[in-house]
Amino acid sequence: MAVRTECAGGMYFGVYAKKQYLTRFNDIASCSVKVSGKTANVIRFNINDTSFCFVNAHLHEGKTPLDVTKRQAMVKEIAGKAFKAEREFRYKNYDLLEGHDVKVISGCLNFS
Repeated sequence: MAVRTECAGGMYFGVYAKKQYLTRFNDIASCSVKVSGKTANVIRFNINDTSFCFVNAHLHEGKTPLDVTKRQAMVKEIAGKAFKAEREFRYKNYDLLEGHDVKVISGCLNFS
């Protein structure tokens, strides 16, 4: 069964679990973030006492050192924009990447 799905920028991202485990999920949220004309879908949740954050992103392409720097900056910008309104309301010093026990970034990352 779907725990949460997010679809934006031509990317579909979903988290699924067996029905018997759905009661273990809480504090589930998702959002889409636009960065430099690209899109990132972010889903976060807790299972029991462990927090998870999944980012599915399409990052800048290119092989030069400047391109690598751009991709790193995009990841930081995604972290800064994701759940911004919620962070301002609920979590004053919340850091998307450091604020979870398990962090996974996937997608078209263009690191070769």
